[in-house]
Amino acid sequence: MSIDQTQEEKKLLDIPSALLRVRGKEHTLIRMLHLFLNSREFDQLEEALAAQDYPLAANLAHAIKGMTGNLSMPLLFEASAEAVVQLRQNRLSDQVLARYRYAYARTRALVELLLRDAGE
Repeated sequence: MSIDQTQEEKKLLDIPSALLRVRGKEHTLIRMLHLFLNSREFDQLEEALAAQDYPLAANLAHAIKGMTGNLSMPLLFEASAEAVVQLRQNRLSDQVLARYRYAYARTRALVELLLRDAGE
């Protein structure tokens, strides 16, 4: 996995930082990125939002925040953190939701590309 990244890519997934978190073990990072792609929390969050189940949505957004923090995904981490704050107040603005969905889509696309390029 290449650690040569643009600043924009680093906002989505900071590979050097992520590798530090897994003590430089690229295979561990790759496994964790696969877990990210297969995580049900993202779909479950959308379902909770559609049902306006804000307590469940807050818990799911908090789990996503933790996952993305551990994987060094700054943009999605920040968007998830914003969502958690609002969801704990039983609300979610369209602006925060749009930022979260944008960050998720961009981060997911980059992870898929990196894994494909790594032969995973």
